[in-house]
Amino acid sequence: TAARVKTLLYPVVEDLLKQPAGYIFANPVDPVALALPDYFHYIKNPMDLGTVKKRLENCSYRTLKSVQDDVHLTFDNAMAYNPKGTE
Repeated sequence: TAARVKTLLYPVVEDLLKQPAGYIFANPVDPVALALPDYFHYIKNPMDLGTVKKRLENCSYRTLKSVQDDVHLTFDNAMAYNPKGTE
């Protein structure tokens, strides 16, 4: 159930956000503020851990896999857009 998914994974997402670089993933990428005009050209499905956390709070996820997919998407997007060797 959604409540069980929240119980299991909310602490994990909170822990990810508390990591030293967690703040980078806490909010959606703002291409205007960050001067990234081509961001949406490369990233078709944006995701961030703050959105995952909100969805968990609202019990929007029905499966563990759906949370896993969004967390992976967050990091996959970061690796796809940013050149190797950058933070």
